[in-house]
Amino acid sequence: MLEFDYNSFDSTVVLPPRSELYCLPIEGLGTPDQEALLDYVHRLALAHGIRVAHLLTEVVLPKASIGKKWRTGCFSRQFPRTTNGYTKFAIEMADVVSALTKAPGLRDGTFIHWHPLFDPSGSGLLHPKRRWCPECIAGDLSDGRLPIFKLLWTSSCVTHCQHHGIQLVSRCSACGHDQRFASESHALGRCETCGSSLGWQAGLSGAPALRPGSRDHFNVHSVASMIAIGEEKAQWLARPEVLSETLKSIVLSEAGGSIYRLAKVIGIGHMALTKWIGQSARPRFSAFIEVCYRLGKCPVQLLEDAHSTQISLFPHELLPLRKTSQKLTQAELCLIERDIRATIETQGAPYRSAAAFAAKHNTSAKYLRRRLPVAYLQLTDHLRRIRAQRAEARMANLEATARRVASELHRCQRKTTEFEISEALRANQISLVCPRTRRAFQDELKRLRAYEARGPVDG
Repeated sequence: MLEFDYNSFDSTVVLPPRSELYCLPIEGLGTPDQEALLDYVHRLALAHGIRVAHLLTEVVLPKASIGKKWRTGCFSRQFPRTTNGYTKFAIEMADVVSALTKAPGLRDGTFIHWHPLFDPSGSGLLHPKRRWCPECIAGDLSDGRLPIFKLLWTSSCVTHCQHHGIQLVSRCSACGHDQRFASESHALGRCETCGSSLGWQAGLSGAPALRPGSRDHFNVHSVASMIAIGEEKAQWLARPEVLSETLKSIVLSEAGGSIYRLAKVIGIGHMALTKWIGQSARPRFSAFIEVCYRLGKCPVQLLEDAHSTQISLFPHELLPLRKTSQKLTQAELCLIERDIRATIETQGAPYRSAAAFAAKHNTSAKYLRRRLPVAYLQLTDHLRRIRAQRAEARMANLEATARRVASELHRCQRKTTEFEISEALRANQISLVCPRTRRAFQDELKRLRAYEARGPVDG
């Protein structure tokens, strides 16, 4: 029998403090693929086998001062989106969940580290809809992992996936419904309405995907670098005085000390630039990213150069220094004109508006209207006709559905109430408020009743 020397065990080992919830680690810590705090809460609820709403209302929110507002008005619908930002709701949520789980780095799942630099209200930071990359979700599910919803996708400035270069989506490709920010099925990567995978048919939609331009690439990499920089370095850079010193150096080296001249060059209001330099106002997140784009430096690099002896701007060769309506060469205008003719000849419209078409060529609709007036008029007329045709086709489909519902209700051989009619139409996503669908429903019902009263006619 083996004998153990129990005196050899180290009695100085200190166990970590016990936590009320599982000490679930947050994914992607210190990388651009950092998991968002709100989606960490979804995985935490799944790990405990409870609903997300129950975890928030019964466990997390009672320990925070914002818990009293949860059931008032529409706060419960608007609150979850702010969890990934840097306002007081994000701060309280991160601190409470950290205290409950004892998991380190939960603040990295938000933009709290950058709070001192930007507008206190958090405007221009978070996108109003929940978005994701279907390729990333499909890859996680195919590898047998729970999908990770990244903090990068919550930023309003980010439009494309950093790895796949495809446009982020906010609707289920199967049923077309938007996704709520707090849902029971998100941790499983499924649609809360139809249950289909959010990575279902990724990249196989009928509409052509918009390819990211230079601005899109810049925004993605800028926000990704701000997320991956870490708490210690972010707190050192995210100070109004650092931004003020940086802008002062740029004004002296590039604009001869004139704030008005620099504001005119980069195409922003000189009063806003003056307030940022004087620290009397802080920029919105999206406005700061746009200024960095026009200066040609990512935010982290721009703020790190605050204490440099000389700051020289070196815009990327693909980055315009001015607004998106910069001058185009004659060759570029010819290419745009050929693209307009090709769009008209195909009898299709992959663009919803002339502004979307102009954004593809990194310019503006106003610039195209001035330089290519005839082609621009042809394009807008074509897009208007296509939109009218699609609207008419959708309306005809709704009228046909309304007639079908009227026929089904008539076959019940009993008098239906107004409530039953409204419920039957609502089940088919039709409302009696629309005059054409209401007229189609009533006409079909009158026709069937008249035919029944008249009876079959011989011959």
